[in-house]
Amino acid sequence: MVVVVYFFKLQSIIYNQSFLIHIYAMNRNSAFFLLLCLLLPRMGQAQCYTDFNPGEFYVTVLKSDGTLWGWGFNNYYNLASDLEQNIELTPIQLGTFTDIIGNINGGNNTFVFRSNGTLWGVGQNTNGALGVNSSVDAISNFTQIGSGSWSKVSNRRGFSFFIKNDGTLWGAGVNNSYQMGQGSTTPLSQLSLVQITSASNYVEVVSCASGAGIALRSDGTLWGWGSNSAGLMMQGSSTGVVPLPIQLGTENQWQKISSFGAHILALKTDGSLWSWGEGGYGQTGDGLSPTLFRNTPRRVGTDTWREIATGLFSSYGIKTDGTLWAWGANDYGQLGIGNLIDQPMPVQIGTDTNWDKVKCKSQNFAIASKTDGTLWVWGDNTYGQFGNGTSDNSSTVPVQVPGICLLSSPEVTAASAVLKGYPNPASDIITLDYAAFPEATALVWYDLTGRILRQVPLPHGETQFTEDVSALPVGSYLTALQNKNGQIITQLRVLIAR
Repeated sequence: MVVVVYFFKLQSIIYNQSFLIHIYAMNRNSAFFLLLCLLLPRMGQAQCYTDFNPGEFYVTVLKSDGTLWGWGFNNYYNLASDLEQNIELTPIQLGTFTDIIGNINGGNNTFVFRSNGTLWGVGQNTNGALGVNSSVDAISNFTQIGSGSWSKVSNRRGFSFFIKNDGTLWGAGVNNSYQMGQGSTTPLSQLSLVQITSASNYVEVVSCASGAGIALRSDGTLWGWGSNSAGLMMQGSSTGVVPLPIQLGTENQWQKISSFGAHILALKTDGSLWSWGEGGYGQTGDGLSPTLFRNTPRRVGTDTWREIATGLFSSYGIKTDGTLWAWGANDYGQLGIGNLIDQPMPVQIGTDTNWDKVKCKSQNFAIASKTDGTLWVWGDNTYGQFGNGTSDNSSTVPVQVPGICLLSSPEVTAASAVLKGYPNPASDIITLDYAAFPEATALVWYDLTGRILRQVPLPHGETQFTEDVSALPVGSYLTALQNKNGQIITQLRVLIAR
């Protein structure tokens, strides 16, 4: 019997590299058959993800099987790897959880929400920012934060804010500028969680680089506390501190807020975009001369917007027509407009009209998804933020992140945070409570490839619906509410376990 070595050259579409595979077989047909046996199992495994989130020098993606993956700089164990200061050029799994339903990153911290409602964190813990009653500078393994169920997290170096499912607001970390909203700077480092006011209607919160906190309540009002050094407190100045939360202005039409630096973007319910705070690089986008601070909100343009994001000195937004825009500092090409020139007003990124989400938690790069499921990144790639196997080839225009397929996953907004399914995990029966969505007309079930399994009309005027799931195999599913126009208005991950 003669055995021949056959060589096959394959081209990787993920890493744009060629690979030479050699197979020992009696003839070429047998060798080709063995090659198919090797490749087909992997070809059938689609890498589907439901969300993405950047950090300061890294990116994480939530896989449809409930696991979390990431790449980039592990400078504070934020990739849950013991190899601190290591650079991961391609995705690695963070921890071992298989029931993660949500993920939010700070600059150098990674937070995950598990299906039982608990919140876990890893990474930088300077001044006790993770709220786990420890003063160590960094934590390398996911550690549970507090007790009960949580819905929101916002972190800046040294301090964090958290919102529970009951709408209460909590804080941890440095308190030298009244960041904990307690009316006192004692202790200077809050190592365990402390509640900020007794109100229970908080739906969103941001931690600002200037040492301030700004929160959105369910009644559409904004509240702020901490340092006013950037004019964020709307007090007519850019000095002083606010020891306890106060209402910012008198408006009650705020819908969404974003801040990573010392400026803030805020959307109203009418789709208008407003900004204030530090504007020295044009990041407030109001077109005025780049003076340092704005202490009252100014509208950004006249168009309507649906998505916003902020970097340290840059800003991003997606208009209602699906176009993507950026403004502010551009020294790393982080605006994605093909040059390194700062922009005092919004400039369109490319010409596409199918942008879905845009996110930034950095000074030097940003990342966005399109409605076709592709993921795009631009700016600096020194720490492998592009996830393409390199730590160079930075880009001033968006480049596609290889090997990523994002499933449609509408953002959980303030209203949709109250969409509930119980029990979850479910075995035979699940009850969905959709009282916050009177416009919902149908319930749609998807598997995690995005395939529709079934669509059920919802009874008019009802707020709960009980669904028999006994025929569904064990696994993870998405159930979505649909309005009369066929648009998805919110969704919930449901685990089937028996």
